[in-house]
Amino acid sequence: RMLPEAWGPSDNGTPRGGIDDSLNKVTDTILSTASLVPFEVGEDLGHEPDKWSGGVQCPEDHCIYGIPRSASHVLCFNPATRSAGPIGNNLGGMACKWSGAVLGCDGCVYGIPSCATRVLRFDPKTSACSMIGSDLGKKKKKWCGGAAASNGKIYCVPFNEKQVLCIDPTTGSTNLIGETFLGNVSSKWSGAVKAEDGCIYGIPYSAAKMLRIDPETDTSKTVGNVLGRASEKWSGGVLAPDGSIYGIPQHALQVLRFDPKTVVATRIGEDLGDGLSKWNGGVLGADGCIYAFPKLAHRMLRIDPRSRNTSLIGDPSSTNMGFDGGVAAVDGFIYAIPQSAARVLRYDPRSIPVSCFGNDLELTSQKWIGGEMGDEQCFYCIPNQADQVMRFNTNTGEAELIGESYGEGGQKWHGGVQANDGCIYAIPRDHPRWLCINPADNSTTLVGKELPTGGGKWNEGVLGEDGCIYAIPRNHQQVIRFDPPTGDWALIGGALGKIGDKWCGGVLGIEGCIYGVPSNAKQVLKIDPVRESIQLVGPDLGDHVHKWAGGCRAQDGSIYFIPRNARHVLKLDPSSGCTAELVGKDLGPEPDKWFGAVQGYDGCIYGIPRAAKHVLCFDPRTRCTALIGAKLDGGSNKWAGGVLHKQSGHIFGIPSSSPQVLRIFTDVSECAVLGCLRMLVGLETTFTTSTSVPRGTSVSDISGRPNTSEGGNLLKNILAHPGHWKIIAAQWKILSGIPNGSETLAAHLKLAPNCMGAILDADSEVWSEYLAISGVQEFLRQPESVNIWLQERIVNNRQTIEAIIAYFELISKLARDDEERRLLLPLAKQPKLLANMLKLPTHAIDRLVSTDIVSSLIEFKSTQPLAALAQALDCAFHCALVCTFLGATWPYWDPELEGRRESFRHDCQISCLVIDILLFMYELYQAFAMWRLDLVWIHILSRQTFMDILMLILVVVVCAENLRNDFKPSEAEEVLEVITTFLVFNKLLGLLATLNTQIATFQTSLYLIILDVRPFGVVLLLVCAAFVHSFRVIQQAAEEPVKAFGPFGDSVWEVFSMLTGAFDTANYPSSTVLSRALFYVYMIVVFVIMMNVLIAVVSDSWAAAQARAKTLFLRGQLQYSALFDAMGLTKVRKLPKCAHRLAKAYRASLSLPHIWAEEAEDAVAEKLQQRILELEQQLKLTESASWTKLEAKMEGMMAKMEMQLISRMQHGEEAASLVEADL
Repeated sequence: RMLPEAWGPSDNGTPRGGIDDSLNKVTDTILSTASLVPFEVGEDLGHEPDKWSGGVQCPEDHCIYGIPRSASHVLCFNPATRSAGPIGNNLGGMACKWSGAVLGCDGCVYGIPSCATRVLRFDPKTSACSMIGSDLGKKKKKWCGGAAASNGKIYCVPFNEKQVLCIDPTTGSTNLIGETFLGNVSSKWSGAVKAEDGCIYGIPYSAAKMLRIDPETDTSKTVGNVLGRASEKWSGGVLAPDGSIYGIPQHALQVLRFDPKTVVATRIGEDLGDGLSKWNGGVLGADGCIYAFPKLAHRMLRIDPRSRNTSLIGDPSSTNMGFDGGVAAVDGFIYAIPQSAARVLRYDPRSIPVSCFGNDLELTSQKWIGGEMGDEQCFYCIPNQADQVMRFNTNTGEAELIGESYGEGGQKWHGGVQANDGCIYAIPRDHPRWLCINPADNSTTLVGKELPTGGGKWNEGVLGEDGCIYAIPRNHQQVIRFDPPTGDWALIGGALGKIGDKWCGGVLGIEGCIYGVPSNAKQVLKIDPVRESIQLVGPDLGDHVHKWAGGCRAQDGSIYFIPRNARHVLKLDPSSGCTAELVGKDLGPEPDKWFGAVQGYDGCIYGIPRAAKHVLCFDPRTRCTALIGAKLDGGSNKWAGGVLHKQSGHIFGIPSSSPQVLRIFTDVSECAVLGCLRMLVGLETTFTTSTSVPRGTSVSDISGRPNTSEGGNLLKNILAHPGHWKIIAAQWKILSGIPNGSETLAAHLKLAPNCMGAILDADSEVWSEYLAISGVQEFLRQPESVNIWLQERIVNNRQTIEAIIAYFELISKLARDDEERRLLLPLAKQPKLLANMLKLPTHAIDRLVSTDIVSSLIEFKSTQPLAALAQALDCAFHCALVCTFLGATWPYWDPELEGRRESFRHDCQISCLVIDILLFMYELYQAFAMWRLDLVWIHILSRQTFMDILMLILVVVVCAENLRNDFKPSEAEEVLEVITTFLVFNKLLGLLATLNTQIATFQTSLYLIILDVRPFGVVLLLVCAAFVHSFRVIQQAAEEPVKAFGPFGDSVWEVFSMLTGAFDTANYPSSTVLSRALFYVYMIVVFVIMMNVLIAVVSDSWAAAQARAKTLFLRGQLQYSALFDAMGLTKVRKLPKCAHRLAKAYRASLSLPHIWAEEAEDAVAEKLQQRILELEQQLKLTESASWTKLEAKMEGMMAKMEMQLISRMQHGEEAASLVEADL
């Protein structure tokens, strides 16, 4: 089942391709979690340029309508069904008709006239288009963008026009208002934004200042500072929550920020490059950031008004461009209107994911409460009822118990603080002493003298600016101060009453004081470490129990307390006399909601769920509260406190009764990838997505047993769709590019190694793209990447062959020495891997065996003890066969000696027959083993097997005939003995070639030379045949016919003897016509020319054989290893170490792998370098000689010219003297 070509609706309104529920689930996950990568949705609308410009969403049907720029119809896009298409009547094909869309007060959409002569009004209810207002003339690009004012009118900013256009939707009239902007400046403003002051501001395109339109007075003027005279600076703008207007850079290098209150415009963000028409228009996302739509840029631009930073979203190699304006829809997604693009662009900027993480820690109550980061990777959980400290690795998700055991049960410590010495000190609750955890050596010790008796003394603590730890009183009546360097402690301040569970946690204020979070206490506790004083501050918060638990200090200096039983977040402002107020929405009366607070890198404060079903996210800047992530089951006391992982920005909840650590993504664009990954590997995803720039990730959330088969099939269907495989690839690239992202991707792929097979089954464009992703490459380094999918993909299919070769070449390149050894074992466990390679064409086999990983695998299999033993026995039996065959067929010329040796020959014949029968049975077993792997015909029809079987049959025939004829063979039997002799020695040579690389090199070279001289042999045969016939022809009329050229056989022998120089001159008498002439021609053509050509051919063949010898040797080793695979001899078994050492020593004594190839390559390189030096020397000598000749020639010419000049001067002087004499 393939994915739909476009995410459009079916006839019944459901997405097409919805046959398989799992496939639908995955595709929906891709669409709903693709926040990392903007991607196109809807039908293909064509690639014609300049189709639509700007759009609005109708509040009634929630459809998005794009205004036609050069298109002939209005565009209608339905976000619910993801369908897009033209609507309404035909508006003609004129270019640049309208530019921008505004939703009027009457619910109609109005198109701003650019080249059109009138305003367009589109009614979504009736899908009718009409022209309103007066004729505005045929001037090109008159206005560009507009905004609706509070009075219901729409104001359009002038682009090439001189005045602002005002549209009144209620009357359908238009008129020009405000100041007349004269001068030579064209394309003045592009885009309009309504600010909080009610005025509308035009974004400077080529104008030098901002334009302000006052709807109350219908006046307009330029305001603010000068922004330069450059053209096409910004196009479109967005009003941010801070009240400022942000201009979208088109040609400008930075984003424009304009504050209407101060009327000051500045440039913010990093340099975005000097490209042309980068972005056009933008919208405000649900996360408070501004998103600009790519026109010629390849990625969306995100502008964060809070930090005033800019970032690019998506894959740099994507083709997402050609959009003009867009809409932030009510479903939370952002949609861009296609100008020259073929589809609508969709992007999701929402939510934050939450997931359980790490191994199962068992379900027990209040195991650990609170924790602290010890280093960049691990945090340490404080034992409450657990007997030991837990150390949790955020990269691997592994938890381990460290240090001394302090007994289970009893609420020993509550929370911890990391001091300046790097150690973590646990706050004593019921235990009489402080606990010191040293992350350097993972040791734990009890420090300090014994504390006062009593249970629940203190909980949580804060590191003061003086380096001391101040523990917040729970049931104890005083604050305790602990000095980590000395281990001394002291009680400070007065008695705070006998009420239990007074405060829960503390926060260090900006002025250095510590504030206790009120749990059962009525007021906030303030600790002044400098004065060593304590006091209760703020208003009376009531008698409710367990009101708040944990808090954080925000960037503005205020302190926010997270509700446990309270219904609201509590804000404490130390700068205003410790005033307190409840902020945020009502979070309900449920008890024991959250316990502990951690501030993320995004500035938000996150409440760790105790009995709540969701994580609490509170934004101090907007005072907004939200419940984020998936529903977290598990009853009460799930987690208690949390820590911030500084490298990735993730927050980890400390497990109290939960069996796993809680992980909260605070900057979690990567969750889009993780969600899709979990679906693809068959795991249920339990988190949503966010659009924050990823700061890193740890290993994946691995839980449950994945359905690897389903994962591979789902990914296969995804990869079949050209649009969606690019989305997944882009997500994987971005995830791989963040810290530890490659490990995260690899960890997920481990759960579904069959996904790799689905990737290699795809088109070459797909698998080449995926194999280049660093996270995929990290996965390929892991032994888990090798599975049954690999041997099943080695089939004789051109596309699959290229993918498999690319795979082996890649892992050969990636695998270092230690990782190569890790990969060899799982590769060796694939019984059909090498065998299936034999099914491929020869050129493919050669490319595969040339890769380091395959050649190492072949060598690894050959060193297995049983394989080495079988190889040695095979060689030994064939040596015995050769010896007994020679003994059985050895000729004796001395009759007396032959009689004495008769019994010996008889015994050799019997032994030879027995060995031959054993070897024949071994051949049958090999054929049966290859039959199990469906390779029986490849094995039987191979040249080597055919020759082996023929040899064994002939040995039986020869031995049987010798026994039958009492060792008196006939001529035919002697011929068989000769043939058998060559076959027997050829087999022995082949066996030795599999053992020794030097022998293999010579054998291979000889084989290749024979193949290469075949064309030469044909030519030589034809030439010699011509001379044979010619010599015989001239004998017919000869006075003295030569017997050597009489019979044809004798003539051939004579011509062949001439090649060796063994000829008689008497056979070529001068009396015979042409006899001597043919002899001379033969000797020149054949003996001189063709023999030298043969030498050259053999030399070239030898050089070529040296280059190919390694490949051909490995091809032979592949056949041998595949045969041993089929026989089960290369299976990795648990044998005594001595067996493995003997096998390796045996192989090492026979062969030095790869050394011969390296020496040959070095020799060739050295010879080539020497040849280059010789050529350079010859070139220098030639140049020197040429310059010498040229200089000599020029000197001669100069001397000749000088002599001619002197001669002429002498003639002139003589003529002058004669004239003077005549005078």
